[in-house]
Amino acid sequence: VFAKNLFEAGHLQPLEWAIYQDWHGFLLRQLGPRTALHGFLYLRAMPQTCLEWLWRRARSKEGGIQLGY
Repeated sequence: VFAKNLFEAGHLQPLEWAIYQDWHGFLLRQLGPRTALHGFLYLRAMPQTCLEWLWRRARSKEGGIQLGY
């Protein structure tokens, strides 16, 4: 609902909206039988910024993730 509203309000470009919809469909097909997908987060941020957020979270299973991932 929020992503659609962002798109309709002009805060997402048509390409961003198409990518969002493609990922949503892909995740539903892959995970649908095993889990309920209510949505996912779309972050408009540089990869380095996202990696810094990930490192700051300090989750043990995410410790080895590098920028190339």
